Amino acid sequence: FILPNCIFVSLICCIFGFMVKYLTFELLSPQFRQWLLSFTTQQFWQFLLFALEFWPNMKYMVSDENVNQDIFFLNTIILCNHSETPFDWISLASLADYLDRFQNSFVFMKKEFAFVPAVGWIGSLNTAIPLQRDWNKDKIRIKTLANEFKKGKQGLYKYLTPWCWFFYPEGTRFSLKKLEKAQEFARERGFPVYNHLLQPRVKGFSYLAHHLYDVLGSIIDSTCLYYPSPPKPFNFFWKTRLSKFTHLHLRVYRQNDIPHNNDNDDDDDLSSLNQWLRDRWTEKDQILNKMKNNQIKYTILQRSPFRAIRYYIIWTICIIYLLFNLIFNVGFILFCIILLSALFPVIIVLIEQSQEIIEIDDDSK
Repeated sequence: FILPNCIFVSLICCIFGFMVKYLTFELLSPQFRQWLLSFTTQQFWQFLLFALEFWPNMKYMVSDENVNQDIFFLNTIILCNHSETPFDWISLASLADYLDRFQNSFVFMKKEFAFVPAVGWIGSLNTAIPLQRDWNKDKIRIKTLANEFKKGKQGLYKYLTPWCWFFYPEGTRFSLKKLEKAQEFARERGFPVYNHLLQPRVKGFSYLAHHLYDVLGSIIDSTCLYYPSPPKPFNFFWKTRLSKFTHLHLRVYRQNDIPHNNDNDDDDDLSSLNQWLRDRWTEKDQILNKMKNNQIKYTILQRSPFRAIRYYIIWTICIIYLLFNLIFNVGFILFCIILLSALFPVIIVLIEQSQEIIEIDDDSK
């Protein structure tokens, strides 16, 4: 029932979201409309988080540098490396949810991604900002967005703070073939040659960080590694598992650690930011090598499933009632059987979570 329910949730959220986005210009203020779109997209993302994090029992192990409680309150750009899996975005989604700003998260996407069923439709409502891969047009789009964020309470995103931007500087999913091309490119240009990462595309990141600098509190550099290997669709659809666990190494850079050109209007020379990102990527390649060799100590990230469970239960009850009571009217007994079957994954998640808590308590003793 999880995937069919996911499709129905995406359709309902899309229909409502498009109505809010395109049919309410005279009824709602732009700021409240933006908040309502974020609220709508969060309904689907939380449902999907249950399906792709808690149902597969994904575990996170975390190591960190310079992490303090202030990361829960600062506007943030989260950098991450791409992995050889279509599920690599889940780690950033889980991190954003842990920071309690899933509703206030944004990411750039190819404009064609908006046509992808469910995920693309929902993302195009608010969280996923489409780009055209034409730099002369895209940089205007980025600068306009950054100016809106800098307006604070007077801007379009006044209800969506603190916010975070997801950013994958490599721009494409990792593969050995792409790694070879990236290494060849690095040798030709005189850049560091990486063994575990693709070359970062610095221009988009530098432009965004430069124009957001006045309201940017931190940059979190997240290095992601899946054990024993990056998950494939087969792992999820056949084994209902993604990986044994995911190791996230977090490095936090506050505003005063980030290079900045004091002239906000001068965005022609961003070489200091470009080099800053390349330096971080060189360090990230070394960190990833240590992670693969188990040379970095980590702790278990305690993730509560109850927020995602709440969204899953509410939406599942609504969809099952709509389909099997109002439309098909299957009868009370059969309706209850179907509903219990649809809610069965919640029971499994709670059992697995309780077992993990017992194991952690035993280890601590």
